[in-house]
Amino acid sequence: MKPISKLLLLLELMICYGPSLCYLIIGIAFVPFWILSALSGEFQAITMVMMVVGGVVGFFALLALVYKICHPKSNMICDGKIRLLSLMGMISSIAILYQADAIEKLFEVGAFLYLLPIAASLHIIYLGRNYYFASCQRSERSD
Repeated sequence: MKPISKLLLLLELMICYGPSLCYLIIGIAFVPFWILSALSGEFQAITMVMMVVGGVVGFFALLALVYKICHPKSNMICDGKIRLLSLMGMISSIAILYQADAIEKLFEVGAFLYLLPIAASLHIIYLGRNYYFASCQRSERSD
């Protein structure tokens, strides 16, 4: 990948995931509160914790896929695991869309902030389709 393409990909990540990353950091800060709420009987807090965990896992998968796109010979994480982890992140993003009622408010001005990460995720999956849809291949050891 050319350096200008890497720069444009980094710019896309910063624009599309900037607001979501801020929400994720706020969510991480609230996780202890939600755990205490769940222990006191408010089980809706478990959903919030699961969305934050899914967001963190999905963000890790996104970064792994972007690294794999920029450095194709790297073996940081298995391609099949990237697929599984990114699906967890997408489910979390869709759950957040549902929780925020952004689906009903799709044509309002601020709703695109919720849709940018999903569109960027689909674009990055398209760019890394050779890695994303590959299966894990185990190397056999010869003793």
